[in-house]
Amino acid sequence: MERGRMQAAVEHTAALLGLGSQLHQDPARLSGGQLRRLAIGCAIIPAPPVLVMDEPFASLDAAGANELAALVRDLLKRGTAVVILSQVVDPLLLEASTWVVLAGGTVTAAGPPAAMGSAAGLPPAIRRLDGGEAAVPPQALPSRHGAAGSLPGQPALQLREVSFAYPDVSALSRRGKSGPAEDLKSPGMVLQDVSLSVQPGEIVAITGPNGAGKSTMLRHFNGLLRPTAGTVVVRGSDIAGAPVGKTAASVGLLFQQPRDQLFERTVLREVRFGLDRLFGPATAAVRAAAALAAVGLADAAQEHPAELPASAQRLLALATVLARRPAVLALDEPTVALDGNGLRLLDAAVRSAAEAGAAVVLVTHELGYARSAADRILALDGGRLVPA
Repeated sequence: MERGRMQAAVEHTAALLGLGSQLHQDPARLSGGQLRRLAIGCAIIPAPPVLVMDEPFASLDAAGANELAALVRDLLKRGTAVVILSQVVDPLLLEASTWVVLAGGTVTAAGPPAAMGSAAGLPPAIRRLDGGEAAVPPQALPSRHGAAGSLPGQPALQLREVSFAYPDVSALSRRGKSGPAEDLKSPGMVLQDVSLSVQPGEIVAITGPNGAGKSTMLRHFNGLLRPTAGTVVVRGSDIAGAPVGKTAASVGLLFQQPRDQLFERTVLREVRFGLDRLFGPATAAVRAAAALAAVGLADAAQEHPAELPASAQRLLALATVLARRPAVLALDEPTVALDGNGLRLLDAAVRSAAEAGAAVVLVTHELGYARSAADRILALDGGRLVPA
């Protein structure tokens, strides 16, 4: 199309998805939820007659979910046929004309939502959402809120007035690589004077809008990112200058995208990677088997990680972290793509790790799960951490 029309279409589509202010941002700097919105924008901008979306609401905050719902309604009015694949019944799906239930590769039920919403119409593993929050799965998760209380002793993890800003890459390219770092102008602070203390055995949930800096904060725990100002302390030691590999022995990080940390040829090799060197073959075998059993993947030990469904890949990535039994577990959107069965496995593994003494920090948009699992819930917004 003509360039002027193209520019207008880009700006209009970005505005529909809440990305108007990010048009000149490097996609690598976007949050998981913003990347999902961007992918949806790429799919709809040519105005296809049929739009198929796979788990489109995963990783979206409440505002993003509402914007996507409004977008889908607008597409329907314009005559676009929309197919949404999901393991979770998001509120928008109640407006669908037809639900089709797949189980074991077979259509087990089909019909309008009103006829399918009962327990008889949906498998128990399908999760229901109410008002944008996760409902308690069929086998109710016990509430842990306040279970750890105010624990005495040395914190497992501390952030002391941590601030962080990504460098302005465009300024760097204009100056040339020889330019001094202090001359780079920051495009804005992502974290501002963030302080956090997590005790062994405590579970802390962090929530906040897409792009608030939640994943950025988690990457400070093991030194993948270094603060612009402030201090990160793990088990009483400042990790400034410590190699990431050394800190990673105490801080296990589950990335928002599991494929970012899966690289081996089999599930068992994935979980066991590095354990022989750290603990010896006998202990490594025991730990790997226990971690796979904890996430329900014991029978998939010889499968290739790339051939697992998204939910199993997330649980496998979790198993690689659990097998090392770190002092701190940092989990970035661990519930994404999990059905009810997967959520129960995740919840049991997280609680077990906390009971064994690990400090757990989980980032999530699912407030229902956070309320059942966490001792404290904090919100990151505008670069600052506050009680939710």
